[in-house]
Amino acid sequence: MSDTESEDIESITETDSEKLPIELSRKILEAVLEEASNQLFILKNTGEWPDITEATVRYRSIHERFKENTYQPLTIEDIEEKTKDELKKKCSFIAERIDMLLTDVQENGSYENFEEMLQMFHQMYQDEEDLIEDTKYRETRVVQLQEILEKESRILTAKISDYMQKIGSLKDGIEDFSSEASMKIRYITDLKKAEHEMADKQHSDMEQKLLIKIKTTEGDIMKEIRVHEELVTFFNLLQKELEDVLNSWKLRYTKTLSCLNKKIEVETEKVSSVVAEINRMKELYAKREIEINDYKAYKKQQEEKRLLKKKMDDAATKIQAWWRGTMVRKGFGKYRKKKDKKGKKNKNKK
Repeated sequence: MSDTESEDIESITETDSEKLPIELSRKILEAVLEEASNQLFILKNTGEWPDITEATVRYRSIHERFKENTYQPLTIEDIEEKTKDELKKKCSFIAERIDMLLTDVQENGSYENFEEMLQMFHQMYQDEEDLIEDTKYRETRVVQLQEILEKESRILTAKISDYMQKIGSLKDGIEDFSSEASMKIRYITDLKKAEHEMADKQHSDMEQKLLIKIKTTEGDIMKEIRVHEELVTFFNLLQKELEDVLNSWKLRYTKTLSCLNKKIEVETEKVSSVVAEINRMKELYAKREIEINDYKAYKKQQEEKRLLKKKMDDAATKIQAWWRGTMVRKGFGKYRKKKDKKGKKNKNKK
């Protein structure tokens, strides 16, 4: 197919692709793919592209694609050679895919396999993009964690140095304390031993003194026993004498008690007579008290009557004086002024 024909086909596909029938569109697509396949075949033979051994293309995850890749240092010539080989492989792969697409279109009249392959490549590209983003995030996170680790390591090293110093000081203190404690223990054991020996000697001396004191105390006890017996005999004699005196006093008490009882009887009779007289006087006093109270009430009534009469007399006197004054001022009754006839005549003459 010539260049003019391909240009005509492209112009037709751009302007009237929707109006063309399906068979014509398929024919045009086959022609375009066949032209591209022929050109790639020529380039493959001239450029010595390698053949692709894989018959089918399958989806490979990131883990599968990069599982066997190991980093190796390369020179500039190696890198250029590697890029050339990869470019040849990619071009050979494109030519192979176009041939397969052409066969699918010619045999089946569709390009579903090619579409699936494109979706698969798109998915693999998306996986690579996600991997790159995740790698960037992880790198930043690693940097942050390294900074945190460095800070914490500095803090922990400072703390460890402080703890080591404290541990050293504690060890020195423990050693000093242990040496001091051992010295104190030896001193205390020697002191206790000396104290025990001194106590044993003191106890032996005290024991001798106590034995001597026991002997002297036994002699004193025998003396006290003899003195006690003599005192018992003395107290028995004294008790007998006191009992005799007590009996004599008992007889005297009975005699005096009988005399006192007689006197008490006489005095009780006198008291009973006096009590009877007192009761009689109380009754008389009650009667006299009633009479006196009645007299006081009578006198009070008389006094009230006298005061009322005096008050009424005073009021009558005041009323009479007021009335007399009124009669004098007004000229009533006997206080009326007489008319002077001569005086009136003289006034008329004037």
